[in-house]
Amino acid sequence: MNERAKNNLELTKRKLDYAEKFFAEKDFYETIHYIWVVFENCINIIKDVKNNRPLYEHKPKIDLFGIYCSIGILKNDYSSCFLELEKLRIRAVSANIL
Repeated sequence: MNERAKNNLELTKRKLDYAEKFFAEKDFYETIHYIWVVFENCINIIKDVKNNRPLYEHKPKIDLFGIYCSIGILKNDYSSCFLELEKLRIRAVSANIL
């Protein structure tokens, strides 16, 4: 695994801990945010390991969840789940600001 993927894995583990912490505190705005970050970081790790291209050459994350499922890298297509998390995250941020 390349260095960027290793660093991202460590970051992802910390973000998952944050999600669990905020969930226990019933702070669902932050919980949603950190779950979204975990999903995003997981797809970044896969992108880094599989193609090791510069970040600016990566395809959109929602597309990659579907593509990686179709070629057997992921067992499930998480594109709709990630899209729903994205929508929830935007609503949570908006509600928390207002």
